Amino acid sequence: METSKVASLAKRVEALAAGFIGVCFFSIGTSYFQERFIYRIPRILSPVFDLFGNVGAALGMLIIGIGFLVWAFLRGNQENRPTRFKKRQSDKVFRRF
Repeated sequence: METSKVASLAKRVEALAAGFIGVCFFSIGTSYFQERFIYRIPRILSPVFDLFGNVGAALGMLIIGIGFLVWAFLRGNQENRPTRFKKRQSDKVFRRF
């Protein structure tokens, strides 16, 4: 019983951390719509920055931030949702034909 509580708490902490990262990406992305002298761009967005400039980097960071927030929200509420598919007993047993 206690291991399930610890696992549930760990999932919620993981979701909280992912939400915090999403908020950071979103807030930094909103500030990139204005031109600056120096940009701190994640490596994954450097080709987008080279092609589309600061607006492309801003949109990319907003999309990544929103994606992290949605994933964190769904991950955090996963414990409260009922399961769609119930595991059958035959799924646990490997049968050879």
